[in-house]
Amino acid sequence: MPSTWLLIEGGTVVDGAGNPPLVGASVLVRDGLIHDVGSHVTRDLVPRGRRCASSTRPGAP
Repeated sequence: MPSTWLLIEGGTVVDGAGNPPLVGASVLVRDGLIHDVGSHVTRDLVPRGRRCASSTRPGAP
């Protein structure tokens, strides 16, 4: 079965470790596990030929 990917773009990420929130960051989830987080995360990290659902908050900049 092919891997599933979910890209959540343009959110604020709170890591729970006391670090400052990452504003405008993206989270890449692969097969239900966080694969990468940060402002550098883009669709370019999703392998060619894989479907990627992108989710953004309505009205987000």
